[in-house]
Amino acid sequence: MREGPIAVGAPASRGVATGPVRLVHSADDFDTPWPLNARLVRACTDWQVTIHPDGSMQDNDHADIQRDRRTLSELKRLAEELVPLTSRLTERLARFSGYHTRFAAALSLAADNPDMVTGTEHDSAHRVWFELHEDLIATLGIDRAALPSSP
Repeated sequence: MREGPIAVGAPASRGVATGPVRLVHSADDFDTPWPLNARLVRACTDWQVTIHPDGSMQDNDHADIQRDRRTLSELKRLAEELVPLTSRLTERLARFSGYHTRFAAALSLAADNPDMVTGTEHDSAHRVWFELHEDLIATLGIDRAALPSSP
């Protein structure tokens, strides 16, 4: 494990980093989430829409059970890969605990409730990931424009 702190600023309410305290050596120390994020975006897109060879799209009606299973499998792999990342983060800032548990909990309900993948009314997998992503960007003081673009 890399020595030294990982956050920018001091946690304020809801854990938003504020102030001049620098607790990160570099955002490069935590480049892991960016490839994971690209995979999540791809999986959530697959969950929500079907893209036809001509580029046209339609809502995913979830009639293709095999397709949904493949997408859920990818999301479950992401959940497994999220554990070491959030563990490293939580070692330094307790507010990062629980993201992987909430993400996995949402996925455990997704087969019976497709909204648990990308819904916005509850703690869906996408919503939990988005919160983690935003927390990490704010904590590391990263300019969103400097992030790798999604596929």
